[in-house]
Amino acid sequence: MDIDTGLYNHKKIVDKSVEALKIELSESEAEVSRLRELYLSEAEKTSPKEISYPPELQLAIDAYQELCLNQDKLPTNKIIEEWLKVESKNRGITHKDGVDDLKGLSNVKAERMASIIKSK
Repeated sequence: MDIDTGLYNHKKIVDKSVEALKIELSESEAEVSRLRELYLSEAEKTSPKEISYPPELQLAIDAYQELCLNQDKLPTNKIIEEWLKVESKNRGITHKDGVDDLKGLSNVKAERMASIIKSK
């Protein structure tokens, strides 16, 4: 059945379209490479001290560095808990007790964090 649809496939137009797509693809790849290099160079400039963590995570990191890192004998969990409670109040960390905002970490959270910090 030969039905005349009025649509014709011109090889010259198809080749031109393929060539245009190849150019777009190569431009896109070049842009991706440029952005990747930019991201990596920015990442190298950022030192680990400049990364900001949530306050409680930063507190745990600092507690580990202050109390446990390079220590022959690790402190007891109670000592770590007390340090966490005092330091969390100094840093303005709060927790909810019902409807009230209380300063510092809750007892449960301080206990669990101390246990995790000491286990590393």
